[in-house]
Amino acid sequence: MTKNLKSIIPLNIHTVLIKMHAASTISRFLVRFGRVAILIAVILTYSSISPEAKKTTLRLKTPKSANNAHAPERQYIQADSILSAEIGSRIGFSGFDKPYNSKKETFLISNNSDHHLAGIALRIEYFDSQQRMIHARLEEIIRSIPAGETRFISIPAFDPQSTLYYHLSKAPRKGGGQPFHVKITPTAILLPK
Repeated sequence: MTKNLKSIIPLNIHTVLIKMHAASTISRFLVRFGRVAILIAVILTYSSISPEAKKTTLRLKTPKSANNAHAPERQYIQADSILSAEIGSRIGFSGFDKPYNSKKETFLISNNSDHHLAGIALRIEYFDSQQRMIHARLEEIIRSIPAGETRFISIPAFDPQSTLYYHLSKAPRKGGGQPFHVKITPTAILLPK
């Protein structure tokens, strides 16, 4: 009987050691790859959600006029009209700035007319130092500008690489970059209703 006990005990210890080694191997596997498995499960769960469920749309109700059509809220006066020419001649632009590497252009609009403005449409032309046009664009500024007041305006820069700078702005330290000049012309005036 003693022989049987001795032969059984080492076998049981050996079995226990094998089971302990297997358990530690599994726990090391879970520690190492468990995070990855959880991450993969999260990614698969998120990707299975339909694109429609991911979008959030906010719909605002707009007031309708008596005949069920949308009432126009803005009235533009084109630059070739007599009133627009009178107001346009009294709109001033100053303080233009677009430094090297900037993603914004800023300037001031002064309303020296007797009319309150709800906005203004501008043609902005950009010229190099030899006065060759390098770009032109139309920009609609929806901003309340009361008579006799000035407003600070910021718009996205026209050059996506941000390698140009306004000739009166701070020049780049290490050289490079090209200076430009600008001409701003009002093309339409937006009056409040």
